[in-house]
Amino acid sequence: MLEMRNPQAHLPTSQSLLFVQKIFADVNKEIEAAANTEKKAEKAGYGYSKRM
Repeated sequence: MLEMRNPQAHLPTSQSLLFVQKIFADVNKEIEAAANTEKKAEKAGYGYSKRM
């Protein structure tokens, strides 16, 4: 990391950290959304099979 002394290529550390955090937040949201969708489908499937 210390080799990156090129001022044009090197973002300030805080900026790149924010960027990484933003990506992680987006990924986590997608994972949560997928998990919630699966749970809803499971509940719906369970309720449906129970009624049969």
